[in-house]
Amino acid sequence: MKKDRLKIGYFLPTTGFGGTELHTFSLITYLISQGYDVTLIFPVSSETSRVISWCNDNSIAYIDCDFAYPGGRQNKTVVGDIQLQLLSKTIGETRFDFAYVAAPSPIVLFGILGYLKQRDIPTICIFHLVHPSSTFSKKERDFFKLSYFRRLKYVAVGVFTKDVMVDVLGIPKDLIKVINNGVQIDKALSTNYTLRKQLGLREDEKIVYTFGRLHQQKSMDVLLEAIPEVLVSEPNTHFVWAGEGELDTSLRSRAKALGVWS
Repeated sequence: MKKDRLKIGYFLPTTGFGGTELHTFSLITYLISQGYDVTLIFPVSSETSRVISWCNDNSIAYIDCDFAYPGGRQNKTVVGDIQLQLLSKTIGETRFDFAYVAAPSPIVLFGILGYLKQRDIPTICIFHLVHPSSTFSKKERDFFKLSYFRRLKYVAVGVFTKDVMVDVLGIPKDLIKVINNGVQIDKALSTNYTLRKQLGLREDEKIVYTFGRLHQQKSMDVLLEAIPEVLVSEPNTHFVWAGEGELDTSLRSRAKALGVWS
């Protein structure tokens, strides 16, 4: 008798489109290529239209659940209770053998982890970002420690995120596994060729291409301070950055002060 495929629920409490969503697409594509049956659970709205289009274009099953954190000053645990009720009602009797949770922010997790713990579903919770300035009450911090059950694994996409999870959320560091974000090599090589052509650079000139949010998490300021030293030994190197974010103005100003802006 043929064994049924493992049924995976991928929980994406998103309100837009960015790195978390792209990471989700890549991971779901891989899981399906390995023969798993994956269903994406996320809020269907105009803000998530790119996620909807991706699901439709790739024949990915999805469930509409409006469980994204609304923001503002609402009590996080109260919102978590609402999330739990929404999930119970929306998913109903659907049973998943395994779950992934993509956390663009920890505040979206209160109801989701509670729901998965209730049903004792093996879960990998991926933390994509935790703001260092975030504040959580003792009760909320205790939630992340108490919600950790034997079938839940916490994953951080970098050491920075892990450190903030420990400091801000109070999660013991030995409970967090770091799996660093990577890049798709074939696309990176293609981008390198296109950039070289657009910038009119010779083959012997080097390009250091960086793309992403201009945010403290990315440590762009550390790279910026190193550029003058690199140029001393490698004067034919060009640094190209693509992205936007809260550090845009300060990084531009510092690059001009260092004499590396063009």
